[in-house]
Amino acid sequence: MRKRGLGGWAARLLGAARRTLLAGAGVCLTLAVGQADAQGVPDLLVEQIAVSDRTLGWGRPFTFRAAVVNVGDGNAHQTTLCYYRFDGGSLMPPTLPAPPTAPQLPTLCPPAPMHSSLEGDDTVREIQWSAAFGREDLTSREDIALSAPDPMPRPPSPPPLPSHEDHDYYYYACVLPVRNETNIMNNCSARTAGSVDGAERVLVGDAPDLVVEGISVTNTVLGPGQSFNLRAGVVNRGVGDAPATVLRYYPRGGPGPSLDTDRVPALTAFGWPSPVPPIDLYPGAVSRQDTDLIAPATAGRYTYWACVDPVDGESDLSNEGRDSSNCAAIDIVVAGGPDLAVQSAEVSETDLLLGEAFTFSATVVNLGDGQSAATTLRYFRSTNAVVSDEDVLVDTGDVPELVAGNTSPRSPNAASRQEIQLNAPATSGTYYYYACVQEVTSELVTGNNCMATEDFVEVRVRGAPDLQVASPSVSSDVLGLGEAFTLSVTVFNAGEIASTATTLRYYRSADAIISSEDEEVGTDPVRPLNPGNTDPRNEFAESREEIELNAPGSRGIYYYGACVVAVGTETDTDNNCSSGARVEVIASPALVV
Repeated sequence: MRKRGLGGWAARLLGAARRTLLAGAGVCLTLAVGQADAQGVPDLLVEQIAVSDRTLGWGRPFTFRAAVVNVGDGNAHQTTLCYYRFDGGSLMPPTLPAPPTAPQLPTLCPPAPMHSSLEGDDTVREIQWSAAFGREDLTSREDIALSAPDPMPRPPSPPPLPSHEDHDYYYYACVLPVRNETNIMNNCSARTAGSVDGAERVLVGDAPDLVVEGISVTNTVLGPGQSFNLRAGVVNRGVGDAPATVLRYYPRGGPGPSLDTDRVPALTAFGWPSPVPPIDLYPGAVSRQDTDLIAPATAGRYTYWACVDPVDGESDLSNEGRDSSNCAAIDIVVAGGPDLAVQSAEVSETDLLLGEAFTFSATVVNLGDGQSAATTLRYFRSTNAVVSDEDVLVDTGDVPELVAGNTSPRSPNAASRQEIQLNAPATSGTYYYYACVQEVTSELVTGNNCMATEDFVEVRVRGAPDLQVASPSVSSDVLGLGEAFTLSVTVFNAGEIASTATTLRYYRSADAIISSEDEEVGTDPVRPLNPGNTDPRNEFAESREEIELNAPGSRGIYYYGACVVAVGTETDTDNNCSSGARVEVIASPALVV
């Protein structure tokens, strides 16, 4: 609904007095014209009614417009414009209420008379009056969005649709009287009983409505002069069958000659403005067309159109033209500069252990017809095959300048093979590695600077056992020369998978740090251990081991501990030895009290 305001200058004009000096007999006479204006009466008139479409399909939208003009000599207060539809028979305008005695806003439209229906209403602004105003300044223009009557079935009722005879409907408008208005005979656009004069005729029936949908091209990024195929579908979404017509293909830049045309056969009615139920279930209502075209020779972004010629009786004429549903558009890019892409990515191993080293390599290629500057390749790790801000940047690499690769054969200097050394994560699972090359100056196409998700390299990281030796203890920490004692330790698997059987080696050291370089004093077998990185810890993930030893034959301080031999798939072997348990050896056996 559009509104127009007069502004504050109207009040200033109405309040201004115009003085005229009359010479004669020494008498001066003053005329207060503004005062006379203010004492006049308003007279509202509805005219200039119009509809956006005179031929409509059942239930189709359209716009009804009307103008309210103050042809009186007094101000008209704000009021209401009522819109009516006359269905046939003898048109009788509604009975309007008497003009109000106070300047309140009448908001309720009177009921529709016989054979008519109330379709809606609008608020009409205050329309002031002055002899200085032009006709346009005394007019309030209104419009309302309406829909044609709709006797048609709707989903889930499928086509074919029942046929209905075409019917004439008449639309008119009435403005409610305002205070001080004395002539209300012209407040309706249809003023004469039994006549449709002043009402707009609309023919509603089984009208077709052609729409272009599903426009696409084989490739939206093309080289200069490269061929491509443009596809589009013409759908009859109206409620009447459409005769054969023509689909035209246009380039961007105005209604010049079409690039190509296709004949569209007669289409049956589909009946719904949106694809419910699926349009493919009713092949007679759709025609799929395509044409082969050649991309421009100059780099840039281009728009291509497919437009269907309207047919006789088409209901929705508002969709004519290149910015409407009778047309559809799609953009293509002709790449004239460099065009960097990442291809042929691979890893040296796809099945890795925790922390295991591997190589990730990929090729950066310039697909464009212009040289690219040096740039950066970024390597990422993802937990799924989707690019997101949560992906981990694992490293970067330098990419040299690359010559244009849009040649046949492609120059070897248009590509650069990149390689990087990485380590598998410390947590088992499935990971995806990909790379993205930083765009360069004048690069028009950047959507392929990252690897496509279907090209991500999948890597499976398996858990490993992690054997540890802890809690070393001795039966007595003060011993006599050669005295027997017991050394005990716990072997624990802190890893994610079970360990195989192995060997525990016991050592005597001069300090508290136990290693395989110390003096070995015995061994024990260790059974396979379950993974222990569970909550609660698996009871079979550890084994308490002990050995009977004898103290040395020399007095002094000694340390005893053990180291477990690493199993085949174990990756962390820095924790395979325990700390040392302190033992003091004295000259004679310790007395037990």
